[in-house]
Amino acid sequence: MKFQRLKIISLSTLLCSALLVISCSSMSNQNTDREVASSGKDRGSPGAYDPGPEKDSSWAELFASTPNYRGIGDAVIGGSGEKFRWVFGPMWYRGRLGKDEVKVFVVGQEGAQDENVSNRAFTGSTGTKTQNFLNHLGIRYSYIFLNTFVYTINGQLSDDPKFKWLEQGVGSPIVDYRHKLFDNVAKMNQNSLALLMGVGSGGKASLMSWIKYHGGVCRSYNPESCDLTAIEKKFNLKKKLFAIGVPHPGGANPNLGGTGQLQKIIAGFDKAAKLVFEKAKNDSSWMPEDYMDISGRGAKARRGSKYRYSNAPVPHWDFAFGTNWRMGKDGTSSNRQGADSIQVFSDDGEYNPPRGKFSYVDLYEPKSFNGFTDSGKPIAELMDYTADGGQYVGDLPYESPKYIPSKPDRVNWYDYGPCGEYTNTCDLSELLMGQKSGYQWPDFKRLGVTSHESFGTGPIYRGRLQKAKVIVLADQMSHDDFFSTRALTGDAGQKLQSFLYALGLTESYAIIRTLPVDTLDLSDSEREAVIMDPQVVKVRNKIFEEVLNNSSPQAIVSFGRFARKALESANKSRVPVFHLDEVTDGHASQWNEVFNGMKQFVRGDVQAMSKYSGRNSTINRSDLPAHTRWWMGTTGDRARRAINKSSKKPDPDHYMITAPYWVKKLRPIRASVKVPSGLPTFLGDEVEASDEPSEE
Repeated sequence: MKFQRLKIISLSTLLCSALLVISCSSMSNQNTDREVASSGKDRGSPGAYDPGPEKDSSWAELFASTPNYRGIGDAVIGGSGEKFRWVFGPMWYRGRLGKDEVKVFVVGQEGAQDENVSNRAFTGSTGTKTQNFLNHLGIRYSYIFLNTFVYTINGQLSDDPKFKWLEQGVGSPIVDYRHKLFDNVAKMNQNSLALLMGVGSGGKASLMSWIKYHGGVCRSYNPESCDLTAIEKKFNLKKKLFAIGVPHPGGANPNLGGTGQLQKIIAGFDKAAKLVFEKAKNDSSWMPEDYMDISGRGAKARRGSKYRYSNAPVPHWDFAFGTNWRMGKDGTSSNRQGADSIQVFSDDGEYNPPRGKFSYVDLYEPKSFNGFTDSGKPIAELMDYTADGGQYVGDLPYESPKYIPSKPDRVNWYDYGPCGEYTNTCDLSELLMGQKSGYQWPDFKRLGVTSHESFGTGPIYRGRLQKAKVIVLADQMSHDDFFSTRALTGDAGQKLQSFLYALGLTESYAIIRTLPVDTLDLSDSEREAVIMDPQVVKVRNKIFEEVLNNSSPQAIVSFGRFARKALESANKSRVPVFHLDEVTDGHASQWNEVFNGMKQFVRGDVQAMSKYSGRNSTINRSDLPAHTRWWMGTTGDRARRAINKSSKKPDPDHYMITAPYWVKKLRPIRASVKVPSGLPTFLGDEVEASDEPSEE
């Protein structure tokens, strides 16, 4: 992301310019099933991750061109409630986005709260069951999952004719966009694509609508009945395509049939497994098994002849680097707390704890963050961002940067991960996750860390770990990092961002956290003991050494009282060292003393300002993973840890993220939609009853 100058932009600019573009929505699926699944070798190393779409690729542009879901839903369906859940934004995919990396293309409606937290499709209960199915086929990573809708929905897939037209109808802008996504799967995988899979009524219908759109013929509701010759010719596919459909695992939800439906679901998956097994047995070159690891090392996966319906964990390589390990581990890992909050729970936590068991400290919501007045007029806002001209045209606060033809580089405003480029794993990512031999993170529970071990290690860094002009070693300051997957993204991090911008540092900095786990609940002496544990020091110092060796820093900064001591053992360079006190009401005075001292050593990416303002700045989009919603990294702290009302102590098992109040107050952006009379669909009378739940 190229920066040309520093510019302060108000949030009102963002909110008003959002009126120039199309908006969005949300959807859902409900299943409280929590069968325990293995989380060891099947997940691979936590140092392996998904970097997101290759920058400047067709995927990057498509994902940034999502139609106005919220406005479209309002225009077509209307009513008092909104069909699409928009506050947490969309989730587009899970899996591989590179050239000829996909053998299996899976479509379904698996977007709910887990997917909102992980920014990946199919990571809840339906996702882990489908993952188990793919594992059975010997497909460990060469797949892509796409959603029927990229937003979660309120309620089930509806039989309302207006909604059915939106979902599958000729001329529906949502269908047109979905077809573009499906087309791109075929275009990107001409030599590898072998199997199409529809999950649930919505997934099967979406797959068949696409097939028919390109001239294919389906003789019944089942995708197995489709003649795929037209698709093969249209996209010049080298494999003979095969299509299957399976019931939605969420159909076993008590609201949709419960255990009485379970046997039908199992039978549907079993039938599909046998069809694929026979196809593969008759043609060994059709869909070869993957290796067990995404790196291609080790033994090949084995395609089993006997299928067993169960969960399998989603591999770490399907998530952004630093994602907490609960996501995709054993079915549903979170639950909504109203439209604006999502709670994540540990292996020992509860899907929906009894009311009154926990409390959460109220978030500070300054009046300047109210977004809109009661009259609907926007309020000037403190959402500062340093960007190319500071343009927000078309952006929505609950999506990532939009594609603007005149400014195509905006779709590249995200961080691949510590390995850079389009790389899934490297020595540095393994080191950061404590996976390198001799440099493993210790047993943090043994050291007194109370946050549950199933959350794993995560947000250890932010920024550029190569070529950093300033290296910051910082203490954990909030719980926001748990959800953003990057270090220091809450209130203190937003003030640090403003400090770095004031120095003229738009990108060339690296931030390393003193610990990769949450210790905010511990006393000072307990936190220091963990931070200065010999093995922790060994791993952290090695990380610091690697960043130092890959950069030419002009200054090194410690941020926080523990970081100051930790830096003494880590820094062996002769680079000038500075210290920032923790954020208080009067911190700006001390920080400006440091600012004045650093200015003589630091030559920023752009001209420095005269002083540090003490205000927050939005976390740089280039520091955050692909598809991070704009409001993440703004408006101070957005995340909290539960307080057990009985013990009065922070609970080890529950964390919550809450959208800013001003986001909740946003009005729908109007969309002009031409709805045909009769509301035709591609599938006509062949549409079966929805088997999709309203939420996980």
